[in-house]
Amino acid sequence: MRRTCAAALDLYVRHGLSDGIGIHGCVVAVLALALGRSATLLTFNRRHFSLVAGLAVLEPNDRLA
Repeated sequence: MRRTCAAALDLYVRHGLSDGIGIHGCVVAVLALALGRSATLLTFNRRHFSLVAGLAVLEPNDRLA
């Protein structure tokens, strides 16, 4: 999943300002990739992402300071 997130960030850096692709679009791309790979999404916002059918969501035990 780290490579997927890095790819989304790379797309945002390359196309965000010049082409208008926002960070939200990159997040949607990461979600689509997680679904396609049957990967588990780690998030502190389980409530929102658990609404996505078929997406495995896990909340880390401890927040990083």
